[in-house]
Amino acid sequence: MSHLYCHRGACEDLGCLKLANHIYGLGLVFKPEKPEGNIIKYKDFINDKDLRFLGRDKLVDSIINYSRNKSDKIADKPTILRRLDETSKKGYDSYQLLNGHDICNAVLIFVKYVLKIKNPALLDCNSIEAFLSLAFDFVFFTKTNLYTQIITWAMAQPTPILKPCFR
Repeated sequence: MSHLYCHRGACEDLGCLKLANHIYGLGLVFKPEKPEGNIIKYKDFINDKDLRFLGRDKLVDSIINYSRNKSDKIADKPTILRRLDETSKKGYDSYQLLNGHDICNAVLIFVKYVLKIKNPALLDCNSIEAFLSLAFDFVFFTKTNLYTQIITWAMAQPTPILKPCFR
């Protein structure tokens, strides 16, 4: 259970940092320009031996380094840390902050470095996402609010593009 807490702590703070960047225009970048580009180095702020979150200081250093040469104007570190702290104190719902892609990157660290699974299919977080999607039964998806909203929208279109399943 402590492993999940560490993932959530790091990913939740990363989510708060993304939100702070959006609200305050901190000039940070969180993903590559092209899909095949380099991604954030999660091991810079999640310890790959025991999954401890290495703290906001390491997180901010990692994102500033990642943002270099990708952003015109990056705020200074004290400003970023202050805005991150302000944003995290506002009490946003964790489920609104957490990002599946970030969680999958943390899970990848857990699987590869803590569990030491050497499966060649575990290339990157996309493989974790693919494995997780295979484990999710479509019948359960049809009971979610997202599914209901998609079907409601699709049925309101002039030309039917989807039809409800398992109702």
